[in-house]
Amino acid sequence: MKENNDKIESEMSDNHISFTLSDEIKGSIHGDSFYVIMFTCGVCDNKLARKFTKKAYHEGVVIIRCDSCDNNHLISDNLGWFEDKPINI
Repeated sequence: MKENNDKIESEMSDNHISFTLSDEIKGSIHGDSFYVIMFTCGVCDNKLARKFTKKAYHEGVVIIRCDSCDNNHLISDNLGWFEDKPINI
């Protein structure tokens, strides 16, 4: 992954995908350690890209709300708020 301050771009060729990342992706980051996730909402097929801290993913809860249909997507639950056992996708 390359960092760039313009936008997010993807290129696909021969089963290889590369991305260019920017600060324009929604989400919260504090410090240098963060993840980026790109997925399609299973309810409305809206494509989403978000960033969140590694600490939130590994030690807390990460929920992403779809911009289009307001559906909540549970990405990580290490505090047991929604499941009996910790889960991470």
